Parts: sequence; structure tokens; C-alpha cells
Amino acid sequence: MPLFYGDDKIEALLEQRRSEIEQLSVVLAETARKEFKEDDSSFLGILGDFNIIGKGHPTMQALESNGFLIPDELKSIPGSNVERNKAYDQIALWEPERTRGFVSLDIKAANIFDFFEDVFTDGDEAAF
Repeated sequence: MPLFYGDDKIEALLEQRRSEIEQLSVVLAETARKEFKEDDSSFLGILGDFNIIGKGHPTMQALESNGFLIPDELKSIPGSNVERNKAYDQIALWEPERTRGFVSLDIKAANIFDFFEDVFTDGDEAAF
């Protein structure tokens, strides 16, 4: 389901984006609850380009609603877009602190993959 990515300066369009993110978190949280009932050691995570404006923004709050949490290690990254000023790309985990028997989740580190540093480098421009 592609999330609306339009102009974030127009309040009605931004609200559409926030609403879509929240609706997605509702559906996925319901799926996670069903999975957990069947297998109490299961984890559910979602990742993708959510067009999140930034930390603390209503778009981020919509993603973190319904039991989803973005690890602090990921929140510490300034931004995932080219300018590194927007938190578009996210990974959110459903109730990661919930007791799951012998299974646990421990985030060791987080960062972004910069295509312009690692794939589309200026030195390789002739190959493109």
C-alpha cells in the first residue's frame, strides 16, 4: 500500500498522509496480535518509506500508535533522505518489550545506507 507523499505544506494533504500511516498501523497491529496468540515468541516489524516528517511529528506518532515502536537507535539518525533532514524511512517493531519466553530482541546499532556513498559514487559516474 503506497502511502501518500504529497506536499507537506498543505495541511489537508499532510493529514491524509498521517491518517494512512495510522490506518496501516491499526491493520498490522491486528495481524501481530493474531500471530502472537498462535506463537507467543513471534515478532512483527514493519519497514519502509512512510514519508515521516520528523521525530515527534504527528506522522511519526501515527506510525508508533497501536503498539509499534521505533528503536531509539533509529530515532537518533538525523534523517534518511538525501538532505538527511526527514525521517521518511523507518523500521517499527510491534511491542518489542513484550515477554516472549526465551526469545528477545536486542538492537545493537543503526544507520542508513547511503546509495551516493556506496553505490552511485561520483567516481563511478562513467559506468552509469
